[in-house]
Amino acid sequence: MFRINKDGIKIHTTKDGVDIALKDMSDRHLTNLLNIMRRKSVDGVLIRWGCMDYDCVDYDEYMIFGDEVLQMINYYEYFNELKGRKCSK
Repeated sequence: MFRINKDGIKIHTTKDGVDIALKDMSDRHLTNLLNIMRRKSVDGVLIRWGCMDYDCVDYDEYMIFGDEVLQMINYYEYFNELKGRKCSK
């Protein structure tokens, strides 16, 4: 997933904690990331929410799959970044 900084630039944070602009990611890095995202969409993502304190014990969890996962992790933003590069070459 990425965030948008104050200048409007889409920033991806690597698993090592390094911030990199989407436009500066290599084609290979984008391709590998898209493959990981597609695998996550097939395997599913566990969503947990709720509160557990002395006033409230309300907790639930559920799995999401497919396009719902891809939407949540901004897959199409990364895909369009790579696709834009391929089309401009």
